[in-house]
Amino acid sequence: MEKHNIWIPIEFDVQWNSVKTEKIDNIYPSWEKRRIELQRDEEQYKRFMDQLKRKQAIGFVFNFVKNDRQLSIGYIKELHSLVSRHQDSTEAVDQFGNHIRVPLVKRQFKSITNNPMRDGVTYSYCPPEQVESEMDNLIRIFNCELDDVHILVKAAFLHRAFVQIHPFQDGNVTLRHKQKAA
Repeated sequence: MEKHNIWIPIEFDVQWNSVKTEKIDNIYPSWEKRRIELQRDEEQYKRFMDQLKRKQAIGFVFNFVKNDRQLSIGYIKELHSLVSRHQDSTEAVDQFGNHIRVPLVKRQFKSITNNPMRDGVTYSYCPPEQVESEMDNLIRIFNCELDDVHILVKAAFLHRAFVQIHPFQDGNVTLRHKQKAA
């Protein structure tokens, strides 16, 4: 069986700084102008913002984007809880390949590996015993090393690193413990 490692220890490569952001940079003045126009009409601005903030998690993320809140482990766990608040369970695969429902653990990093298999290839993410240190490393890099990096590059790096670590339980969990016989 083929295995593909998704996770490697997280670090910021200066090549990220070569990412082209001109298209978004060129759109920003139009967005800023529209935002100012919307703010002149309080009701129109409120309707727009209500549409934009349909879910509480989006507003939560806005606080981070506006620099009202620093990225931290607590923030990430809180956001995970908000995003998954209406989900009590998830699908998992047991050691025999059976699809089962398991309780969804919120506000906690994974304790069981989650290495999905597609077309005979296993994709390996960060092992549970490394998640805490890798998330600490990601937070340190993001908060301390990326001050002069374009916001879009920071966001792309954060997303890529987060996916590499894959810190939370999800439907790709492979349960390693044995089920009790009936």
